[in-house]
Amino acid sequence: MLSICDVEKSGFREGPHNPETTCPREGLVATARDDSGLSASLGTREVTNGDPRHMQGPGECTVTLSTVHGTAYDRVVQALNDYGSKGKGNAWQCPAHPDNNPSLSIGHRKDRKGVVLYCHVGCDPKDVVQALGLTMQDLFDEPMEKRERPQEVAQYHYCDERGELLLTVKRYEPGHNGERKTFRQYDADGRPKVSHVRKVLYRLPEVLEAAERGELVYVVEGEKDADNLAEQGVTATCSIGGAGKWRDEYTASLKGAEEVWIIADKDVPGRKHAAQIAESLTRAQISFRVFEAAKGKDVSDHLSHNLGPESLVPVELTPDGRLATEGLVPAQPGAPEAEVDEPDDDQVEERTPEQELMDQLAELSTPDDIWALPHMAHIAQQAKASMVKREGLAMLTFNRAAFLAGSSIVGSINDRGVFQLGSINALVGRSGAGSNVSKRAASVLLPMPMEFYGPHPNAFGSEGEAVSYDWGATTVSPATGSALVGRMQYQAKHNVAEGDEPAKWKTLPYFVPRVELAYTEGATLLSSLKKSSSATSTGAALEPLILDAFVGDTLRADVKNQEERAAIPEGSYALIVQAYFQAELVGEALSRTTGMAQRLRMVSIAQRSGAPELVNVGRVLACGGSLSDEDLARAEQMFPDRPASPGEMPGVVEFLTRIPCTSEPGRPRRSMVMCERMKRELRVLMEAMSAGLSQDEPLDTHVGLNLYKTAAQSALLRRSYEINEDDWRIAKVFAEHSRKTRELALAWAKENERKEEAEDNTKVARRTRVTENTRALTQGQVPPIVKTVARKFRDRLRKSGDLTQSQLRDSLNPNDVAEWTASGGQDGKKGLRNAALAYGESEAQGLFRKAGQRYTVKP
Repeated sequence: MLSICDVEKSGFREGPHNPETTCPREGLVATARDDSGLSASLGTREVTNGDPRHMQGPGECTVTLSTVHGTAYDRVVQALNDYGSKGKGNAWQCPAHPDNNPSLSIGHRKDRKGVVLYCHVGCDPKDVVQALGLTMQDLFDEPMEKRERPQEVAQYHYCDERGELLLTVKRYEPGHNGERKTFRQYDADGRPKVSHVRKVLYRLPEVLEAAERGELVYVVEGEKDADNLAEQGVTATCSIGGAGKWRDEYTASLKGAEEVWIIADKDVPGRKHAAQIAESLTRAQISFRVFEAAKGKDVSDHLSHNLGPESLVPVELTPDGRLATEGLVPAQPGAPEAEVDEPDDDQVEERTPEQELMDQLAELSTPDDIWALPHMAHIAQQAKASMVKREGLAMLTFNRAAFLAGSSIVGSINDRGVFQLGSINALVGRSGAGSNVSKRAASVLLPMPMEFYGPHPNAFGSEGEAVSYDWGATTVSPATGSALVGRMQYQAKHNVAEGDEPAKWKTLPYFVPRVELAYTEGATLLSSLKKSSSATSTGAALEPLILDAFVGDTLRADVKNQEERAAIPEGSYALIVQAYFQAELVGEALSRTTGMAQRLRMVSIAQRSGAPELVNVGRVLACGGSLSDEDLARAEQMFPDRPASPGEMPGVVEFLTRIPCTSEPGRPRRSMVMCERMKRELRVLMEAMSAGLSQDEPLDTHVGLNLYKTAAQSALLRRSYEINEDDWRIAKVFAEHSRKTRELALAWAKENERKEEAEDNTKVARRTRVTENTRALTQGQVPPIVKTVARKFRDRLRKSGDLTQSQLRDSLNPNDVAEWTASGGQDGKKGLRNAALAYGESEAQGLFRKAGQRYTVKP
């Protein structure tokens, strides 16, 4: 049996990189194979992670690594295991960056013939592949076929009622990833993000004019069909996205039309799409008929056989008014062309990185077993009754327990001083994720006693002197630290004796022991942090006070041009922060300051999307429509089970408030008691932080405190001062949840930076082009924008043959027209078209010639 050392001694040398000889981790078994084909195990050899080595002898034999056979998915999983990445299923530690938690997602391609890699931190897939010692070819089950590069063959412009561009759909043939065609959507600025853009019917201005005149309107499945019908002199339209994407607001644009002819594609999706339109038109009481092609699959095939719209074949409806689908061949991806019709002309809206991140945020959850514990089950039931995410409600309720306990219950880790139990919660989700509903649900579980709304009713004696030190609670949203300190104290008279002097009345400050900073919009908190730290602020900065309050330190606020407030004594209060962030903003909170980011306890309140059918029904009602009794009953059957609210958590508020909160010396105070495992594991964590973990993971510097606070809050909800192992496990589960939420937020911030940079580059490039165009026009030369448009005309002529000047004018991209106008070009669309035609028709360019034949541009 040879060893690697024996091989090296016998004359082997390190050769150039070869994917078959990559050593992606330490201890990988290699094989020696000589010219006769015999092989022997060469044992193990230590190599640096990701260091590919190919060792070969002077002709005797070659050392190679065993190849993992099977699918690309199996190959990648094996490489991750060999590298030493931890994970399971689709979540793994990324080998391209230091990764303590799985941030690399792996999944199958749409065609199921390969694997897709996505690092949520932002690593390039090429870097991940290289770190694993693989190649991009290894991500496919079989060698990739050489494909023709996708070419843009058409643009479809969606405009509003005034003709202003909303978005553009670009058609590519051949399509991406082996598809016959692909569609991409871009907003008016050319950005591949249209989720924020209003969706309207294709050729909307023409549709509205026809409906106003009481004319016939055709509704087809795709833009190509609509354009081909329009060339026949009729008004035609479609919805963006193709089959299954019809909305009731589109129907409103058809009101007034004499009749609507729905042209269904001859397949199951086409019939279903036509049925969806028909149902919407029925609700709006608009007259319609359904037709299909006499020849071919769709209306474009029909017209290509020299048949006109009048030759379309009526489609009979079933007795209940629906379209029959029996006998039609269903669309089956990958089926032979001869067996099924071609795919529909529908456009799949590209999911943006933000949508992908939001989906991942919604998928974040915690193990079901912790929710079987009595106090957690109570929270889960309330969450389901209130239709909010249970994890978000749990963290709100946990923090509220610390708020009600005030300064009377504290924590301590290994005799390193005491601290208050309030946390800084950052609840992350999309707008409308239920932040206010979650807050009210937490108030149902732990209602605040009436006596906490301001000083206790018996706080003052008959002379107006202070006789009680528990001054209740306050909820504020301060813009500066000075405002916060001011809201945490009251001035009251007190009978004080000094030395030998007789007692006399003095006005002294008294402090509120329970303080909640509530921000229903995280943007408000960020604005307050910026404002209070600016040079023009007249109050103390807010952020340092929040950081000090995290452990209950003394709070001081020096106020410019105002009377200085009294300092809030150490340990006299408990302060919590409840802030709700839209996902796109939380990255700013993390990047703004390390101190705040270290202390945040982050939790996702984004929820998975519900039943699409129910969403569509709700959209009808949101648009002012009405439902039939049958549709209403069917919608009600889609409701998930909603239990009744369980109400207040029994006995918890009384337990939390049994010890009065005072600021007197020698005041009663209770410390939480840790279980033995928690005590030992926290000790290890603190020692690791001192040994350098805090430098390696700066955002985890305060993870120990957050762990303790979560565990203690869980124990308080059980009405106990003793933290048990269940509480400790809950704390670790939510710490992991917080870490994953933070990683997604950081990825979102990185995506925002990339977009801003891309937008800046686009603006710079546009200014540069405008400058070049202006210079060319001034010097009497042909500007670049004219050359670009002329080439587009050439491509359109090659595809469609002879065209009219009006058709070419209408095909102009609004962005090109805007660039032409900004450069000093005259007459808008008409001027740009004429300039491009003059350039393209010149003999010197010959753009409009092909094989000696000249295309005709008709007047």
